[in-house]
Amino acid sequence: MTTMPGLLPLARHYYETRREVLAASGAQTTPWYRLTADELAVAVTEARIILEAVRRANQEHAVLLDGISDRPFSVGTHGAVTAYDETTRACEQSAEPGVTRSGFRRTTRC
Repeated sequence: MTTMPGLLPLARHYYETRREVLAASGAQTTPWYRLTADELAVAVTEARIILEAVRRANQEHAVLLDGISDRPFSVGTHGAVTAYDETTRACEQSAEPGVTRSGFRRTTRC
């Protein structure tokens, strides 16, 4: 299980990483310990946004995993593990390889 840092440490690490990237392109920014109260508030707000984005991504990931956990899996071409569902079955049974039951052409074979 991955844990996220607290808001202030995340804000500091994000700000300092951003500062290093900007410095590499020639832009100079204020060091973390010299930020004004307003600049610090912006950095903390950006960290809040990052945490919310990560929370949403984790929630979406959990929903997707839950949605495919009831389907059997098969090993597809190139060793990729794929969910074996009705679309895959229809593709395998279609007269023309690469066409799904709904008529959409796949860019790769089943």
